[in-house]
Amino acid sequence: VRLSTSESLAEGAVFLWLWFKDLPITTVELYERLKEKGTLIVPSKHFFPGVDVSNYQHAHECIRMSIAADEQTLIDGIKVIGEVVRELYDGAK
Repeated sequence: VRLSTSESLAEGAVFLWLWFKDLPITTVELYERLKEKGTLIVPSKHFFPGVDVSNYQHAHECIRMSIAADEQTLIDGIKVIGEVVRELYDGAK
């Protein structure tokens, strides 16, 4: 999309909340693996302040992903997430 000089891109943050049901590791561990590959996400446990999530599996299966980056960065990041998560599920079989 081309923007005229009177338009501007949004400067706020936009996020997706992704749920990986029965993820074989916690999203904190997933964060570490993705970080090693240059892709950053936010583990879901940080979105349950004051709540004991030790017995709430859903709180360990979700990530927050920013979609405010440029298109190629998003494509590359989603590809890395997909590869790492697929390896985890395949390895858990």
